[in-house]
Amino acid sequence: MYKNTLRKEAHAWKQIIELRLSEQEASMLRFYVDELAITDLHWGMFIPAIKGKELGHGSNIQGLETTGTFDPKSDDFIINNPTLTSRKWWPGGLVADIGMKFGNGAYNTMDNGVLWFDHVHIPRDQMLMRVSQVTRESKCVQSDVPRKLLYGTMVYVRQTIVANASCALSRAVCIATRNSAVQRQFVSQDGGPETQVIDYKTQQNKIFPLVATAYAYKFIGEWLKWLYTDVTQRLQANDFSTFPKAHACTAGLESLITSTTADAIEECRKLCSGHGYLCSSGLPELFVVYHYQKNKFWGQNSFSFSDTYYLSQVSENRSLSAKIN
Repeated sequence: MYKNTLRKEAHAWKQIIELRLSEQEASMLRFYVDELAITDLHWGMFIPAIKGKELGHGSNIQGLETTGTFDPKSDDFIINNPTLTSRKWWPGGLVADIGMKFGNGAYNTMDNGVLWFDHVHIPRDQMLMRVSQVTRESKCVQSDVPRKLLYGTMVYVRQTIVANASCALSRAVCIATRNSAVQRQFVSQDGGPETQVIDYKTQQNKIFPLVATAYAYKFIGEWLKWLYTDVTQRLQANDFSTFPKAHACTAGLESLITSTTADAIEECRKLCSGHGYLCSSGLPELFVVYHYQKNKFWGQNSFSFSDTYYLSQVSENRSLSAKIN
């Protein structure tokens, strides 16, 4: 399954090059290759493997059990996992695969693995130290790069998550609406053909609000793209005045929209009655994948924090603004 997905990814890249597709066209092509792959993250950005998540710890970075000890003699950092719960969980399969995950295909096309360090030496000059450096004398030195610029990537990721939510919900709503238009139940009162399921008020009361929600989330996603572009331009000019607003909006909307989208996809599945259980409907895999994406950053890392934490950030926007500024 993993190898087949990589072959599809490679073919998609070949088509992009041969057809000279634009960035938007390439993204849509990848979107319709309906399997997730370990390379997906690099379609939007390139980052090294993130190994902050441990078997026994999640977003509490300060509570991680992994140790990093600096050795002045060798000029190395010595990384070690002293316990079972300190082993790195969910990175790309590096040492061992963590096993099958929820769903038939879904994230099982991703090589999520476990990694553990046994006193591994990493040269000090090979650490990622653009913002903060550690000297040979074990002193921490801050660079002149404004630390607030680091938040730009976080805003980008959040607005992307919201945009993806509108796409996922649109697919689910489209499937449920088409099924309701094709399915017929019970003879009409005038003796004509059976009534289309979508003509029943009870079905309309469930589907139509979801259709409207899909459109609304699309518009919100476009607005967040504009907000990200505006904030990025301001940050580059050392103008941080709008960042607290962007931080609060993206945090709150990500939490709200991902939760409601996950529930809406399940509602669409139920609106298709028994057909919603068929893998050929597309809904079971969409349900599993989206729920997984809501909680994992493409199967490699947490979406940072739980919904509760994000909502608390919105409610504490004033204190956050004071900290950031």
